[in-house]
Amino acid sequence: MNGDMEMFFANQEREMAIQEREMAETEREFALAEREMALMETGASTRTGITVGADGRWIIRGKISDGGAGLKVEAWDRDLITKDDLLGTATTDANGNFSITYDGKSHKELFFDKKPDLYFKVYDADNQLINQTKPIKNADEDTKNIVFSLSG
Repeated sequence: MNGDMEMFFANQEREMAIQEREMAETEREFALAEREMALMETGASTRTGITVGADGRWIIRGKISDGGAGLKVEAWDRDLITKDDLLGTATTDANGNFSITYDGKSHKELFFDKKPDLYFKVYDADNQLINQTKPIKNADEDTKNIVFSLSG
């Protein structure tokens, strides 16, 4: 019985250590996202791409090269079988930068649909669609340079 208790406590300690590491990783990712957002607001950042956190959240950072402040950007996952999924929405800063965070489970409805076919819709202040991008197929952490123009 004594050996069982020791094993139980050892397993509990391992589980706690894993959870602490995951929490620290999530905190680092949020701190990075906050710093990046602050840089984007000042126009100092041109970094675009996708970051996937240990908690499964995706952060999409993009830029509309000829855009300004106040444009609404929607990130979508194109699906062949089911309806396309709205992943998140953001508003551009003065330099056309945007950042969208969403739960990665949103695009994993089917067992074979592991990565989103990501596209964006851009709306003006009157909520009129002014651009829809072509999909980025199987977007993931290796997806960089999410930069597009309003003209296509």
